Amino acid sequence: MHIKFFIPLLVLFSLVACQKAENKMLSSDSQKMSESKVNSSLLVNEYTKIRLPFDLKTVLVNDKFIKLDEYPLNQKDLKLFYSGEDQARILMTGVKKLGSKEYLLGLIAVNFDNYEGSGPAQLVFLSGGENNKNNYKNTLFVTMGGKFPILDNEVKKFNNINESKLKNYCIQSFLLNSDLSKEEEMRCVGNDPSIDKNKFKFDIVQLGYNKI
Repeated sequence: MHIKFFIPLLVLFSLVACQKAENKMLSSDSQKMSESKVNSSLLVNEYTKIRLPFDLKTVLVNDKFIKLDEYPLNQKDLKLFYSGEDQARILMTGVKKLGSKEYLLGLIAVNFDNYEGSGPAQLVFLSGGENNKNNYKNTLFVTMGGKFPILDNEVKKFNNINESKLKNYCIQSFLLNSDLSKEEEMRCVGNDPSIDKNKFKFDIVQLGYNKI
């Protein structure tokens, strides 16, 4: 009688012990996952990867403004790359070795209603910071190019710009090479058309560009 009663209890205790062990393993795995999520390099998996060389003309189709609504907005991730109040999106990200440090870089498109006091504009920035899960911060934020409407003595909200009526604007496109050097072209149309081309080398010490 005692043996018959003891065997089911033994089986029950064994099942409970196995369940506790399984829960402990799951808890451990969950903790590892949550810790790994701190490493911001995982952001690369959530966005299109920057494939160098990168030509902005592939994004600015027909010289139109980039439609930011077509890109997912992750406000938490965006704060790592851009801290302003303007409408912005992460176009793509990538990990890049700069000197002895690894950086998480992102191409950010930003809509400005009144860029530097000269009216509305859409700019693309190369932004990023050292890829360190314990202390990640934005240490790089340089202008790559964009579209600059030329509005004669007139300041309008960005979203009210009518493409069909816009006669004067400048578009600054670039080719970003594997070493982060860039070839830049500024083309203006309208009353004073012009084309200006320049080459820049990336300075890994100052984290910026020097004209060649």
